[in-house]
Amino acid sequence: MLVQAAPFRRFVEMVRSNSHDFEAQGRVLRLKQYISADVRPAAINAILEALAVNTLVEVLYIQNFEQV
Repeated sequence: MLVQAAPFRRFVEMVRSNSHDFEAQGRVLRLKQYISADVRPAAINAILEALAVNTLVEVLYIQNFEQV
């Protein structure tokens, strides 16, 4: 399951910890660059929960996901 995979957990932690590794010094997050279009809703929920504590991301691109 993706939400338990180490790379996904690292990505969620990057979001939660205001990483500057995303576009525009961390202000733009394009999910398609990090997860596939057929991701399960639980993974999207985990990302959205991490964004709830993120104070850096200003723009989230989250279109065209199959399962959401």
